[in-house]
Amino acid sequence: MKKLLILLVLLGNLTAVVLAQNNCGNTMPEIESSGNFISICDNEATIAANLLVDSDLPTTEFVLTNIDQPAMDGLGMMIVGTDKDGAIEPADFGLTFEQRFALKPIAYDLQMLRNWVDVVLNSTAAGTSCCDYIAQASANFCTNLNNAGINVPNDVNTLEDVFEILDVFEGTTETASIAGRLQQMDNLKQAIENLPVACQTTNSLCYAAGTDEELYNITETPVIIEVITPGPREVIIDADISNGILQYSLDGLSWQSDNNFNNASAIGTAYVQVLSTGCISTMNYENTNLSVELIDFKGAAEASTNLLNWTTATESANESFVILRSADAVDFVEIGTIDGAGTSLTSINYTFRDPNPLADIGYYKLHMIDVEGYITESNVIFIERDDPNGFSILSIGPNPSNRVINVSITNAEPGDMEYTIYDMTGRRVRAGVQTINPGINNFPIDADGLGTSMYIFTAAKGEYVVSAYKFIMYQ
Repeated sequence: MKKLLILLVLLGNLTAVVLAQNNCGNTMPEIESSGNFISICDNEATIAANLLVDSDLPTTEFVLTNIDQPAMDGLGMMIVGTDKDGAIEPADFGLTFEQRFALKPIAYDLQMLRNWVDVVLNSTAAGTSCCDYIAQASANFCTNLNNAGINVPNDVNTLEDVFEILDVFEGTTETASIAGRLQQMDNLKQAIENLPVACQTTNSLCYAAGTDEELYNITETPVIIEVITPGPREVIIDADISNGILQYSLDGLSWQSDNNFNNASAIGTAYVQVLSTGCISTMNYENTNLSVELIDFKGAAEASTNLLNWTTATESANESFVILRSADAVDFVEIGTIDGAGTSLTSINYTFRDPNPLADIGYYKLHMIDVEGYITESNVIFIERDDPNGFSILSIGPNPSNRVINVSITNAEPGDMEYTIYDMTGRRVRAGVQTINPGINNFPIDADGLGTSMYIFTAAKGEYVVSAYKFIMYQ
């Protein structure tokens, strides 16, 4: 069994680093190393490690060691995990800020170890189980291997599984260093070589550990405790750090020392960074303080229109109210807009008439839009009409139009509908008849030749006339 070569070097404090080791003379994998500690924030991940030299062994993984924590085997720093490409998040391995860690590549033959697990669990030599032979070096090895969850070769998939086999063989669960793991690998290899030939594999248990490692230092990331929204446009970022000066932002670009913002959007992201390191934390927020305090929203059916009324107690940077209508309380369309009061601390009443209400039941809601375009929705109300024909205009579009208008009509009973288009002087400029069926009817009307102006569309079914609907034509 070859002796291990261990070099003790100073890395802040005395830490044992395995410099160069191989078994079976295989090429050692070499990692690209900066030679210095790389600082990363405790919420960041390392980039995938870059191998300058690949080993001739088929499998290479990376071992992660805590530089500030000696292993219990006394042979170096404690291994805290393994990773296939070296792109790791320190927190996943229990590493926090003000700790240091290293990544070192180790190459080995995974399939060879799988093959040996298959042999030792399932083969015999001279009528004796291979498990009985290996038990002379490690008592109850096969039973303990099964208890560790390794029952078939395909249960061995990573270097972490290899370490599990080594722990079973050594009968220990104490923390190990890289040097300790490689010593265990040598011990297992020697035990395998002492088994009968039928309990061995054609290839030897080989490994190769590189000479270099990438070193990292973890710095603290601020913790955002909460984002407070005391008013419609106010944001206060409550954050903490054990040591350092914090800066605050709502866009991740412009930073300030004050954690209070007085012109914030209603929905956004709060950013906090440490001035000295640039470590950043974020938290999404939504300001639930309404730009409009709505007292009530109600409606009533009139002779040919639906009347909507709403009252605000206060308004803050409120630009407008958009009125929306639906036939099923699910799909809403915009039917009008009314300017808001901007900012007001007194009660204001608003009125809107739907000139073309839906037959039977129409559902309504308001979109209250602030100066930054953020939308707050009202509750949904409905107005039930007793229209004998179940007949009304849903929409006319496009509005404005330059040639053809598309009319959408809802109707309860089949029949003919007469429509008329008037100009703003009351002169009839176009008329026609359209057969309509129960439900929603969509049809085009050729309005080519009408001059640029506003026009009024009316529709009648028998004696029932739908209220005027305005649209604009242009040439």
